[in-house]
Amino acid sequence: MIRYSQALVPVAVLSLATIVSGCGHTNAAPSVSSSHVRHVAATTVALPHHLSNTQWYPPAVTKHYPITGAAYKVPSDTGLQMWSSNPTLAVLAVFNHLSRATTIQQVEEYSDPSFWPGIRHEWTFPNPHSPWYHEMRKPLTAQNVESMPASRSPYAGVIQRQYGPEILDHSWVLATGQPGQAFTTWYKKHPALTPWYYFVNVRGHWLLYSIQN
Repeated sequence: MIRYSQALVPVAVLSLATIVSGCGHTNAAPSVSSSHVRHVAATTVALPHHLSNTQWYPPAVTKHYPITGAAYKVPSDTGLQMWSSNPTLAVLAVFNHLSRATTIQQVEEYSDPSFWPGIRHEWTFPNPHSPWYHEMRKPLTAQNVESMPASRSPYAGVIQRQYGPEILDHSWVLATGQPGQAFTTWYKKHPALTPWYYFVNVRGHWLLYSIQN
């Protein structure tokens, strides 16, 4: 099993993410009362690369692996919001922005700060001269993805161990298949090639923070 948990997005995964788009099933999100939504005042965050609207990017939190002690970044719980209705379309819109990005800054704008360090080292973009280029950049629709709360996803245990139960509880996930093919059909044939994209809602903005497959 290959894990892409700290912004490791090799070209194979990114290409798969943008080409793949099976169509699938959208699971209904649980209804959450407004009392579970955190209303946190925006604070200005100084960023080195001058993203727009930086006030809603809380700084990442540093954690350490229990055995090695190596440090890694996770999303902050500042400003996390739960969904009150199914957020598939909103999360999918962010995914489509990511799949059409042409610069690192565009990827960072739709990602959590904990994801930024690896993006700058690992994220690659499709080659405009590739015969698959236009297919890879086609936007997906709600029929092209599997969508669910992260707690129901195959990597829920991985997310909880690495990021903690609160991040898991506030996360939504999209899985993508291949254009023109039902997600269930794709997944039965290629479960190991199916990427799962994990997002959190920070002050009303869905941000990518992990990719697992």
